[in-house]
Amino acid sequence: MVDQKQQQLEVLRSIAEDATDLEAVRRAFECSHLHAYLRVRTSSSGSSKYVRQCAACGKLIATLRASDLNGEARFATPFAEGQHDEYCKTLKECEEAFKLRKQKQESADWKRQHAELIQSPRWQALRKLVLERCGGKCECCLLNIATQIHHIHYRFPLGKEPLWVLRGVCKGCHYRLYEIGTRD
Repeated sequence: MVDQKQQQLEVLRSIAEDATDLEAVRRAFECSHLHAYLRVRTSSSGSSKYVRQCAACGKLIATLRASDLNGEARFATPFAEGQHDEYCKTLKECEEAFKLRKQKQESADWKRQHAELIQSPRWQALRKLVLERCGGKCECCLLNIATQIHHIHYRFPLGKEPLWVLRGVCKGCHYRLYEIGTRD
């Protein structure tokens, strides 16, 4: 039974890996609880309760009264403790994996766009204006020659940022600015 449940979770993980959005990941894990097994659940005090547990996700569907059993009690199998928790944990892992994949993709897209921008004539014109504005001096340390342009933030689309967001800086200051994490 455990191998079957693990296989089911692997199938769900596989579906989630192909998802195009977070809702698709969640939809893969939606469970309609169509198949519920009769289970016996033993409490810490030793008393037994009969319940219905979803065969797919392990969720406790219903607690039954003895009168509801109609002689089925002898067919009850032990309650699968932790099955639903494992199901939910796998969903959370898949959601986190999706978010990480999306971040990596967005980062790769952003890096590509940035590389294209700094090669463009528009960027060369912006760069020239910023270096003229700062008089060729680093706007960070005011000691070295400004050779690079620094975005103080990236709240504007690349290539459409106003000049006040751009600063002329030397290579050393530019490195330090990124090292301390000025990119939002």
